[in-house]
Amino acid sequence: VANVSKKTVSFIGVVKANRKTVKIPATIEINGDTYKVTAVAAGALKGNTSVTTLEIGANVKTIGKNAFYGCKKLKPIKITSKVLKTVKAGSFKNIYAKATVKVPAAKVSAYKKLLKKGNLPAKAKVKK
Repeated sequence: VANVSKKTVSFIGVVKANRKTVKIPATIEINGDTYKVTAVAAGALKGNTSVTTLEIGANVKTIGKNAFYGCKKLKPIKITSKVLKTVKAGSFKNIYAKATVKVPAAKVSAYKKLLKKGNLPAKAKVKK
């Protein structure tokens, strides 16, 4: 999903459903133009039981409802974004119970609250 005037796009999923590592980039190039990846769409990887590692890029501001719901093998998650503002309900529900989420050092407290809203499992760790 692209917003041509603002040069932003949303990550909506992967082409190969059996990918183990998913990296949502900060930017992508489409027809010679560079777009910031500012959102993860609702249900982007919902129910994907192949993905084990996830990295969320530096420009992501919003993670949609149920974006990673049911990714039962998802353990290490790295969020490089310092501009994350919204994590919708169910985003991290039913991922690996003891997952580890690495976030920017200055954002640990704020992101813990955001990830809780996204149903990050209670035993999961959020650290810098």
